[in-house]
Formats: sequence, structure tokens, C-alpha cells
Amino acid sequence: MSSPGQLNAAEGGLVSIWDFIGEDEEDLIGEEEEEERLDYSSSELAVELEDHQVAPTLFEEPCHAVGCSGGTAAFYIVRYREGKQPAGHHKEYFIGKDLAHALDEVEFYDKLRAAVQHDASWAAFGKMAMACPGVCTLQCVNSKSRLVETRVLLLLENLRTGFKQMRLLDIKLGAETSVACWKGKSRLNAWKNSCVDQRTNSAAEGFRLEGMELPPQALEERIATVVAAKQKAQTAF
Repeated sequence: MSSPGQLNAAEGGLVSIWDFIGEDEEDLIGEEEEEERLDYSSSELAVELEDHQVAPTLFEEPCHAVGCSGGTAAFYIVRYREGKQPAGHHKEYFIGKDLAHALDEVEFYDKLRAAVQHDASWAAFGKMAMACPGVCTLQCVNSKSRLVETRVLLLLENLRTGFKQMRLLDIKLGAETSVACWKGKSRLNAWKNSCVDQRTNSAAEGFRLEGMELPPQALEERIATVVAAKQKAQTAF
């Protein structure tokens, strides 16, 4: 596992819950999570969500991954091709989230749009929510293998647009954040996530800070202290 200093140098100031857990996220989630993602092929997702498709000719390809501070879904930079963006839109107005890890979010945004149209009480919440025009099938560069792959991306409003620097917090809600056999979650991965729930603030207060981009110095120092103490305890044995 990288030290906080190495983490900031390599990933531009990203910290996550795994710095406190003392394990690599890939080691704890591991191959099982990747198998769950691969249960949905890009072609199957594209067919299933045909009514939600945004034309891929609007965007540059291939898309490159962007570092994120928590979660298992990959995010990709989505740029409009020259002259394709609507008036008033930044070239990077949207960001793409790997839909194989976010299929249920399509349903959420569908229901939100319907609620805003039929119930005025949802209008304020709808304005605060990120814009989501649908999904798009694009060529993306795998951040690990560097191979170009076809991915179906959920297009979401890019909160970084217009900012030179931005502190983003990833908050995980719920005392229990994973249930076996729900949305394709295996029993093994549900058990692994329950271990994280019990070892973090989720069990005590029903939410936890999963990750943060551009963390304050005080938090970085706290992480360094925790990691150093853990490493010292391990070497003592």
C-alpha cells in the first residue's frame, strides 16, 4: 500500500478509506468484483439501454480514466468533439461512469426525471442533482492494461467543470452498505464489504467518509500517523 505522500504524488491528492483499513482495495475487493462487472458485456448493455443512448459521434475517442477517491466504478474523461458541444456547455461538461458498476443509477435518473415532471415538490431536488442525458458507448483506455476497450458509460454532469481545484468528498450512506444477491453482488463480496462497515464509522453512525480529493493537511497527517503506527506494530512481530 502507498504511503500518503506516495499516494498524493501518484494520484494528485486522493485519499480513501483503504488508507485507514490498511489493505489495498484491489486485494480486498479483488477478482470477484471484476467478474461481477464482466457479467454485463458492452453489447448487452447497449441493447438493454437503447432508449437511453446518446450519439457517440458527439465525443472524442478514446476516453481516458480519471482518478477517483472511492468506489469500484471507473470514471472516464468525456470531451465533446470540436464544435459538437451545445451552446453554453463546456467541452468537458460530462464525465463518464462505467455502467457495469452503475446500472441501477439509470433507473434512479429515470425516476427523478418523471418525478420532476409530475410533482412540483421534486423540482428543487431535480435542479440540485447532476444532469444525466443517458448513456453512451465509447472506446476507453483501460487504466491498468492500457488497452482500448468498448465501454458503456453513464454520462453525468462533471462537477469539476469551471474549477481549477476542487475538494470532493465521497460519502457512503448506510450502516450496511452491501447485501448479497442484490444488484449482482456475490456473497463473498457482500461479506468483504460488511467487514469494512464494521471497521469504520458506518457501524457507529450509519455513514462514512469513503474518500476525498484534495484533502486538508490535517487529514493527510492523521492518515500518515495511523499508517506509521500500523506498520510499526507489524514489524514488531
